[in-house]
Amino acid sequence: MHRDSSIVIIDKYQTGDEKMRERMRKIFVVFLSLIIITNGILGKEVIIEKKFKIGSEEKKEELFFLITDIKADRDGNIFVLDFKGHTIKKFSKDGKFIKEAGGKGQGPGELDSPSHFAIDEKGNIWVAEIRNRRISIFDNSLNFIKSIKLMPWKYPRSMDFDINGNIVIYYFPPQLMSKYHIHVYDRTGKYIKSFFEEVLPDRPKPRKDSLHTPYMGSIDVKNNLIAFAHFEPSNPYIIYILNTNGQVIRKFGRKIPGYKFPKKLVELSVKKIKSVAEIQRIMDSIEKLIVIAGVHFTKENHVVVQLSETYREKGIKKTRNYLDIFSLDGTLIKKDIKFGPETIMDIDENNNIYTFCIDEVTPSFAVYSLKIKD
Repeated sequence: MHRDSSIVIIDKYQTGDEKMRERMRKIFVVFLSLIIITNGILGKEVIIEKKFKIGSEEKKEELFFLITDIKADRDGNIFVLDFKGHTIKKFSKDGKFIKEAGGKGQGPGELDSPSHFAIDEKGNIWVAEIRNRRISIFDNSLNFIKSIKLMPWKYPRSMDFDINGNIVIYYFPPQLMSKYHIHVYDRTGKYIKSFFEEVLPDRPKPRKDSLHTPYMGSIDVKNNLIAFAHFEPSNPYIIYILNTNGQVIRKFGRKIPGYKFPKKLVELSVKKIKSVAEIQRIMDSIEKLIVIAGVHFTKENHVVVQLSETYREKGIKKTRNYLDIFSLDGTLIKKDIKFGPETIMDIDENNNIYTFCIDEVTPSFAVYSLKIKD
């Protein structure tokens, strides 16, 4: 188990001179206090343990094509949304398959390219469909209830309910059809408001016909708070904490040593790009890129930031994922926590982490437990 070296030093320190021991103890306390102020809370242990993983080509109920969202209800039941499979599946908290709903189509209870979903206070599942431009609502047993339209329609990249029961979605690209990142609707689909137009100061305004946007991001909603991060951040990166009135109440982040945002990506948003393939060629030529794959609240209101770094080593392209954890006041608790080739989809009220395993032939999801100890 890893412990901060400063704590180990004080545990190992021994001397027969009591006066010297007391002097060194006082010096160390002052030194430790300075470290706490500048580098975050030392002595915290972050323990992440895998509970189980599900994904199989042999079992239909465990077959997935492209998972785009995972969440659990208050009882721990797990819901997995499959964009390409056009389904939503329910599993028990232990990973036992319960039921599947959807299937490609436009009829009641059918789904077409479902991207994200939210769970309301009754356990109902609200699924946003890209192709059908609607939200289909299922009860907790995945029986279809009804569909609603968001007016005007937005393509949700993230979706949740705020403390007032309104639908909160993050929508991109904001510079093309709206200058705001976050949009709020009531439960009938009626538009209420939009807010948060923060842009990155070191990026030019993108072209209207740009196929690449520098302003993608991710949000997490918990009670009256929203956490937001840009997908392609500057350095230092910034996490924004907002209330549901759209006010930024806190900003924090950290500088990643030795990293400079690639100029090629800045150019992508202002150049006329003819195809997605051209974007891919430019992306492949970049030596090092760090993106924020997600930002999530824990049950203690800590903020977990998942970063994904793509780099070249001896000509071979590699990726590493790691986590930074902050307290809500912006204090860095832990940084650079190694976390395998998986994307965190959600962290629930019991600090279970739900991930989509992206670097495997057979798509799968996994569940981890997160513990933060003093």
